[in-house]
Amino acid sequence: MLGHNGGAHSGAPQPPKDRLPHPPIEVIAMYFNASPTNITELLVVSLAVVSILMLLKKRYDSNIPLLFYSLAVMFTNGVDRQVHPAILYGGLAFCLLLRFEFMGQKISKAIAFLASAGLVLMILSMMSDVLA
Repeated sequence: MLGHNGGAHSGAPQPPKDRLPHPPIEVIAMYFNASPTNITELLVVSLAVVSILMLLKKRYDSNIPLLFYSLAVMFTNGVDRQVHPAILYGGLAFCLLLRFEFMGQKISKAIAFLASAGLVLMILSMMSDVLA
């Protein structure tokens, strides 16, 4: 059997000439704009990661978590990116409580866990602004 183009017709339907044979694959990706604000926020977030590592190593006398919170307060006040105040100041309060040396071991672990949780929430909040 000859088709309309003069060759043998295979019987399989042919896609129209104006469309692709398969629909294009949809790519889902995160949007990242490398603006100075986003890069600065990533640097502040990296300090939060270092703070979590210091808390996991049980170096409760380290000033790095306090340095992170001081930079985070300055950054959120200086830039139009807000973090929920309960997360920001609650985590800061738990990091300040870790500085007391007279607490028992169990209380120190609980406070360190809450301080680490506050840092993780800060990272999530700040990264949602960067990748939005």
